[in-house]
Amino acid sequence: MSALQGRAYETVVRLQVEGPYGLLPVLGVLPEQAAVSMRRTGTYEFEIKTLDEDNWKDLGNGYYAVVWGESNTGSLGEFYYILETTGAVPFSYIEGSFSIEPVPLSVLIAPGKCVISGNIVDIGGDVGTESWINFRIAKTPSVAGTSIVEGKLLRTVPDVFGNFSVVLLRGKKVIVEIPQSGLKHTITVPDQETANLVDILPPIID
Repeated sequence: MSALQGRAYETVVRLQVEGPYGLLPVLGVLPEQAAVSMRRTGTYEFEIKTLDEDNWKDLGNGYYAVVWGESNTGSLGEFYYILETTGAVPFSYIEGSFSIEPVPLSVLIAPGKCVISGNIVDIGGDVGTESWINFRIAKTPSVAGTSIVEGKLLRTVPDVFGNFSVVLLRGKKVIVEIPQSGLKHTITVPDQETANLVDILPPIID
């Protein structure tokens, strides 16, 4: 399992001690009876994480949840932690880790928006990197909820692999133009998180 950068994340652990007939759960551990140290990738010293009722949950039967806040997951890479009980409860010790990954584009995009993507090649099948891909609202004035939509042009260019993408408001009629390819059409932005431009263009006959 992995956490997303800058997002809260929950780790479930089980505290146990050796009993006469095997391992026994450590019950009823309060926040002040558990000590947590943590280390992020790129640092060399463990920091103390203060536990309280908001980030330490007793799930029963020796299971507990540690909630890592947004400030804990701010750096990409591996995240290490040590948890041990203190005070008047049986001693239990756990070492663990999880990775912190970038937030996927689909998560970053707010509701009501769609990522339109595509790819461009030249007649020889090589990557097209010099094309301009232009998008503009087909009709003005236009509104989105309680906001007025600007009529300005949105322009993007392909990357070194010929890929491009732009974020547009769902349900809007948009004129898309790629001058170098002779393409100019009006599309309706679909009501979904992502779409390929080829799939929403009118049929193009070779």
